[in-house]
Amino acid sequence: MFATSTIAGNLTADPELKHVQSGGNDLVVTDFTIAINERQKSGDEKSYFFNIRAWGRQAQAICDYMRKGDRMAVACKVQQDRWQDKDSGAPRMREYHLVQRMLFAPKKALDKAEGTDTKTPPKNMTTHQLAEKVPMTFEGSDDDIPF
Repeated sequence: MFATSTIAGNLTADPELKHVQSGGNDLVVTDFTIAINERQKSGDEKSYFFNIRAWGRQAQAICDYMRKGDRMAVACKVQQDRWQDKDSGAPRMREYHLVQRMLFAPKKALDKAEGTDTKTPPKNMTTHQLAEKVPMTFEGSDDDIPF
């Protein structure tokens, strides 16, 4: 059994594609962060940041089409990396969300859907409305994951 999550928000930076070797195969991976802003009853906003990882064709598509500030929704499996700190020997852990499915809308696609020339997506558009306007999906398989 594993924990799953669905996260919809904006990319905090341009994703970068990395090449890694595993069993003689050249694999691609990208690690990026999605930010979510939540409005409080007081009118203030609270921000949350989620570490996301994608492999294979999903990683390639994200790096090809997504840029800082673009809206994206991902269905993920929660994963953990564990290791020993080299200096102190203390155990360390990093949690991230491994992409299983994704829905994204680059700013160019949003502009086309809205019929505008602006580079900023409408802030009041919900994830559901975004999906209806820009139905661009990409699904990978477990074969894209190297473990």
